[in-house]
Amino acid sequence: MKILITGAEGRVGKAFQIMLQNEEVFAFSKQTLDCTNRYKVTRVVEQIDPDLMIHCAAMTNVDACEREPVKAFMVNSLALTHLVEAAGTRKLMLLSSDYVFGEPSVIPYQENDTPSPQSVYAYSKWLGEELIKYHPSTYIIRTSWLFGGDGDFVDKIIQKAKEIDEITVVDDQVGTPTYIKDLVQGSIKLLQHPPGIYHFSNSGTCSRYEWAKAIVSYLPNEVYIRTGPTIPQSNVAKRPSHTILSNEKWKRVTGEDVRNWREALEEYMEGRLDDEF
Repeated sequence: MKILITGAEGRVGKAFQIMLQNEEVFAFSKQTLDCTNRYKVTRVVEQIDPDLMIHCAAMTNVDACEREPVKAFMVNSLALTHLVEAAGTRKLMLLSSDYVFGEPSVIPYQENDTPSPQSVYAYSKWLGEELIKYHPSTYIIRTSWLFGGDGDFVDKIIQKAKEIDEITVVDDQVGTPTYIKDLVQGSIKLLQHPPGIYHFSNSGTCSRYEWAKAIVSYLPNEVYIRTGPTIPQSNVAKRPSHTILSNEKWKRVTGEDVRNWREALEEYMEGRLDDEF
């Protein structure tokens, strides 16, 4: 199967390349394919003629989106119009975010719940979904709190723990950490099932404070995690305070279960610590 992947240098794009290494993969970074350029997208798709297009390219720095809204909507929204046009009848997969649900909810969000984006990033991701969701062969996969690469929450806690022995982490943001490896495997499994909108995250919930405590528990040095509230700041994107995604549709369709985030974190941390410490 021929597969075109955008965002090849990102964490998720790299993971898809590893998982699909037995397929004929054509991976493009933002330097080799500008997805906001309609002509370039059309030309690449016509030349490769892929069976599947996986769109991982995105502007994911939520605070940068707040500062550069035009760029955010071009990358996260406009680019989708070019991709879906070029896709034709081909399968198209988009990775989206729990940020499309900005209102706190104690009940896990279902795929058909009404989005309520609260930031430029969230609006741009929601609009990207809207622009392609009626394409008959589109898979939209919303996920949350990704870890498993450079620059994410886990990585930042580990790096801070190498420098200081006390770290303050907010305790009023609740969600579900999701191991990128599990997300990619779960997304690939969906290709054998009907297209549509799906939620995929690891199971279980925690606050960012609880997540940080779990991370440092694997470190060889003792680190104290102090709690603190989220402090609103100008030009900084509003973070959802309590958004849990329901995996029930994914589990029903695939007939499989999803492991707990703590189990996934343990696997990741053990592998990482063997290399770093």
